[in-house]
Amino acid sequence: MEFPENTPSRRKNFRPPARPRHPRLLVTAAAALVFAIAGASALLIFLTDEAQIRAIVAGAGVWGPVIYILLQAVQIVLAPVPGQFVTLAAGRLFGPFWGFVYSLAGTALGASAAFWLGRLLGRPVVELLVGADELARWERRWRPDRPVLWFLVLLLPVPDAVFYLAGLTAISWPAFLLAAVLGRAPGLLLASAFGYVLGELPWWVLIPVVAVPLGLYWLFRRPLDRYRRRLLRRWYRSINRHRGFRPAQKS
Repeated sequence: MEFPENTPSRRKNFRPPARPRHPRLLVTAAAALVFAIAGASALLIFLTDEAQIRAIVAGAGVWGPVIYILLQAVQIVLAPVPGQFVTLAAGRLFGPFWGFVYSLAGTALGASAAFWLGRLLGRPVVELLVGADELARWERRWRPDRPVLWFLVLLLPVPDAVFYLAGLTAISWPAFLLAAVLGRAPGLLLASAFGYVLGELPWWVLIPVVAVPLGLYWLFRRPLDRYRRRLLRRWYRSINRHRGFRPAQKS
């Protein structure tokens, strides 16, 4: 059936494409996104350069610890950034004890920020950070609402993106923060001590000390990852038997 040009049916079925109502707003948003990506890229490069971190913090004088704590928090919020470079720099700058203390303070700040970002911004933002498949796998296997499970999870070398995942669960922020601080403390202490030792060793000793552990990790990274997953599943099944734990909902 054909409709005249001015009939309501034709006007309803053949609408012209909608034009953007606010072209300036779209251009501004696109420019802001470009600058944000460029700034984040520059920050990623900086946070993976230990020499630059030490130069900035050492040149800040009495404000050096504050700047370092903020850098540690930022690298957690930018979850893909490896935090080892920042923590190693703390050991060389402040010594093993104060490097550990400042690293722990920055971890508490960054974990809290990631937790609340995950809780307030919700699943879409977390999917961008950890990936949709990884998030679905996490939700299918785990519902870690108890602090003891988070403590056990964070004892393992899991990525900082899990702090965002915590915001999607029902755990309270104080309970999560306590679990995060206690779970990350041993690794931060070892990293700070290692960073301090690196500054005291000659180069001919430093090269094998760094190269051997990295090479072993590269060779055995897949078996270690499988072991980590089995260990997490075992802990989950054990803790899930306790009263008050909310198990994962089957889809």
